[in-house]
Amino acid sequence: DVHQKRAMFLEDEGRFEEAEAEFIQAEAPKEAIEMHVHNKDWDAASRVAEQYAPELATDVLVSRATSLKEEKEYSKAEATFVKAKKPESAIKMYSDEGLWDDALRVAADYLPGKVREIHLEMQSRAGEPAKASSSDAEAQHECVTRARRLEREGNYSGAVDAYLELTSRITKDQRALENAWDAAVRVAVGNVPGKARTVVQEVAARLRGIGRDDRAEELLSSAGVDARSGVQQPQVARKPTRPGSAKPNRDIVGFKNSSQAAEGSTAGGDVSAAAVEEAARRGDWDAAHELAGKLGPDVAASYSIKHATMELRGGNPEAAADILAERGAPADPRYFALYKEVAGEVLGGAQ
Repeated sequence: DVHQKRAMFLEDEGRFEEAEAEFIQAEAPKEAIEMHVHNKDWDAASRVAEQYAPELATDVLVSRATSLKEEKEYSKAEATFVKAKKPESAIKMYSDEGLWDDALRVAADYLPGKVREIHLEMQSRAGEPAKASSSDAEAQHECVTRARRLEREGNYSGAVDAYLELTSRITKDQRALENAWDAAVRVAVGNVPGKARTVVQEVAARLRGIGRDDRAEELLSSAGVDARSGVQQPQVARKPTRPGSAKPNRDIVGFKNSSQAAEGSTAGGDVSAAAVEEAARRGDWDAAHELAGKLGPDVAASYSIKHATMELRGGNPEAAADILAERGAPADPRYFALYKEVAGEVLGGAQ
């Protein structure tokens, strides 16, 4: 073909724009793309692919990511692999370089099923035999990685829930449990005040459950919460008295009554779905349920399910059961699996 021969001549001469035009006239966009990829002119390669050969657009991204990897621009390479919908290539890149934290982070975000495989590979490279407890470490890492990602994204309520998903059923590592629960308190106090009191009480109960009564009392005292009644007391928070104790970065006192705030925001006007969601996002579930009830039984039921699911995933099936009993459990087959899981957890914990 005359156009293709001319294109190859122009490419050899370094006249790439003209060569591209000749390749296109020769109906050979793949050759034009390969020319631009060879020259690392990624914008031109992407442009030609998108316009003339969309099926090759992913290949261009993968080539660009591979080039970035070779230049040790790992963060940019990761982003490009993900854009190409090839997260497994980013995981392999990090694994090959021994950057296990990054490999696990990408896996947790995009391919959770590969987390276990990565842990096994880590042990294999370290010359350790695979351990039966490795699944605990995987679940632990997945919880914390997801929580940190949600925190970075500004989804603070979700981050608190994710930190609280790490329970003694998942891992027996007390340090890991305390670190995750401390993080839940920190995020709740700093960013989700409507949820802070509940989180403090929940963490205190969990600390007692692992034999850390001293930490539990210290946390409740610093929060100004009465250990027996769970009622907030109007007292100045005590500072931690020993290294390594719970150290929220501010006194957990003066929690705002978010229910009153939510009611005030709707006073004199109609309740909106956004107001209900905002109350739930803050963790002020009393206000969320009250507002949802004003929007009708279907909305009220949906928030009953949402709240119960959050408590169950946070390791508190008894609270989930109480919510469903008090707020309603819709007779909808979509939720039967949830009810079964709640019942199983409650009965299993009672044995």
